[in-house]
Amino acid sequence: MHEIAFADAAIPTPAECLGLPLANYCLRHELVLLRHRSPFLCASEAEFNHLPKPVQVFAVSFAAQQCASRKPGYFWHWRRHDYALAIAEFRNYITAGRKLMPSLSSADDADKETYEIANAGEKMSGGRPLGSPLLAQLIHFCINDLRLTYEDALESPFAHVGNLYFAKLEAAGSLYIENHKEAEVRAEMVRQRAEVKALNDEARKQLSKARTPEARAEAYALNPRIGNLFAQEWYAASTDEQRDALVEKWGTVAETELAKAGITRKETCQD
Repeated sequence: MHEIAFADAAIPTPAECLGLPLANYCLRHELVLLRHRSPFLCASEAEFNHLPKPVQVFAVSFAAQQCASRKPGYFWHWRRHDYALAIAEFRNYITAGRKLMPSLSSADDADKETYEIANAGEKMSGGRPLGSPLLAQLIHFCINDLRLTYEDALESPFAHVGNLYFAKLEAAGSLYIENHKEAEVRAEMVRQRAEVKALNDEARKQLSKARTPEARAEAYALNPRIGNLFAQEWYAASTDEQRDALVEKWGTVAETELAKAGITRKETCQD
């Protein structure tokens, strides 16, 4: 299912930013941008967008020059540029250049659940996540497995080498690349969680309009999902005092939900 993504990484679409043709995004580019704390790598998109405009302009100008296939001429620095467009272009370039085949981690609960559902209950096993940076692993892979020199390794396309490395790890049983069935299960889980969130949000909206105990009881009768909201707070509570406060806060909702669960106040006082 990842054939097209693999081909796109191996033969990337030519890109341009600020009028400069960009080279294929490689390990050297990653190393340089990290070394200079480029916000394209060291900040989220939201954090980048909150940076002062001059900082954004410098960031994209520096990054484009570092990744350009040829050095810009003297007059390039004095041209007028659409920096908002340039930032979007560079972000697309670096996203495509760093895109690797999706993998599943035994350290991630959502990944473990996806794997087990898709594979008929088989448990996902594996050790702890590696401590060394992925970039260091890729350079080592280029030198040790692809027999490249260190300089040639740095010029290797990031995504293509990364996908080759992931394929090697999967063949050795050290990594799980998400397959078609697992992707379907993940998508369904995302859909279901979004549906539950929407229902819970509607329940919260209805509850927020209920100002009196009678109104809350009426809202609960019309939408039993309000009880789920109480349950979330109840099981997050860690002390008797917190639970007592929740019972007082939720009133009829708390009494009904606790009775349905077979929980008595005496049982909750045994911490």
